[in-house]
Amino acid sequence: MDQTINAVQARQQFGRILEEVFYRRHNVVIERAGRPMAALLTAGTTPVEAIPEDPTDEKFLACALEGEADYVVTGDEHLLRLGVWHGITIITPAAFVQAELAATVAPAGSDAPEGR
Repeated sequence: MDQTINAVQARQQFGRILEEVFYRRHNVVIERAGRPMAALLTAGTTPVEAIPEDPTDEKFLACALEGEADYVVTGDEHLLRLGVWHGITIITPAAFVQAELAATVAPAGSDAPEGR
């Protein structure tokens, strides 16, 4: 069973949310202002062969692909080298925050990034 919660609920119930994801194998989407901002997903099972130098990172790509993610936010240099993979933008935490802030404060109709 997948569920959607807001950011305040996520902060208040973080332990329970992790239990849902890791032990009950449920996916959780966290929203801010009615817009999905993050997701905690169970490990992906789709076969992925995108990072021969570190195949252990491929589970994150499988998870992002199955979860229809817009972003993978990481500091891992193997993942970051991909840039965009299957329409999923792979960026650092700082770049993600900058993109989200730009999208939040940009006037309607501007060229602010909006994910995929």
